[in-house]
Amino acid sequence: MNAQIDTIDPWRGLYLAERLSPRCDYGQLIHPDLPTWPDDREEPLDKLVLAQGFDFVTVAGDFTDEALEDGDELYWKEMRAWNPEAPEGDWRLAWMGDTEDGPYAWFVRPMALRPEVVDFQAGVADWARKCFERPLYHNMTERGDRLLEEVLELLQSKGYDSARVRTLVDYVYGRPIGEPAQEVGGVMVTLAAYCSVAGLSMMADGQAELDRINQPDVMARIRAKQEAKNALHFDTPLPAGAGAAAEEWPLEGDLVRYGDGSSALAIRLGPHAGGWHGYQCCGGYIFFTKAYKPTRADMATWLDCAKYRDERTKIADNRVAHEIYLIDNKAVGNG
Repeated sequence: MNAQIDTIDPWRGLYLAERLSPRCDYGQLIHPDLPTWPDDREEPLDKLVLAQGFDFVTVAGDFTDEALEDGDELYWKEMRAWNPEAPEGDWRLAWMGDTEDGPYAWFVRPMALRPEVVDFQAGVADWARKCFERPLYHNMTERGDRLLEEVLELLQSKGYDSARVRTLVDYVYGRPIGEPAQEVGGVMVTLAAYCSVAGLSMMADGQAELDRINQPDVMARIRAKQEAKNALHFDTPLPAGAGAAAEEWPLEGDLVRYGDGSSALAIRLGPHAGGWHGYQCCGGYIFFTKAYKPTRADMATWLDCAKYRDERTKIADNRVAHEIYLIDNKAVGNG
């Protein structure tokens, strides 16, 4: 007679670790609670697991290239030594073994233990509004830079050859422009397929990252990095903390332009104004020196361009205005 099922237990007594079958000679195993088709048909078991009331996730074996190429004794040696790591959360091992696509493991979890469903996009948007100034958050070029950067970092983490990137860039930009709604659908579908093959959980990993960057200390570091980028980079896709070279600073007199259409004049301040780290405005630094005298038009542009002012930049604005006054009155000297 079967033991009475605890109706409060979301696992209903299934998939206990102590009931896992021993590994076979090849290192594979299967839990007796994993269902099979009664007629032994070779179809995926996902429908049967879902019918049990369980979610499942696959995890790929991180075997050496030598073992994967060997496909024989070295492969099975690593299979026998493999202990797949469960995803974060309450998951239990249900199966591990060899497939046509290499070594994989199955983990299951009751649907009742699914995390509360939250609109992920809305959560990210709320975080971004809190973390960035509105012009930066709504800057489509900046958002595109960061999207491309993260895609490349994901591919790099899985050994993707960077030489293939340029080939695909030329291919895509040589074709007609697509419909944005369809293209974002393609990005989502392709990312889901990539994660499935790579043994990653698109939504679980995304939520974990959102939780991490919502921490106050992490958000503060992100803001600081963005401020550093604003100070060091001008109209560049490079992220904050990319180690800007000296030539990435604007030259004296350069009119620096930004993705949102604003601009700033690069002028040097003398030692009296605090040296190299002088007054910041519109993401750039302004500097004055005796050796350089900007044109009146350039300085007028400086006064017109800045959209965000604080006490430091007001001091700098006054200094620019004074220079314009000297020019208009044919005065000698620039500070």
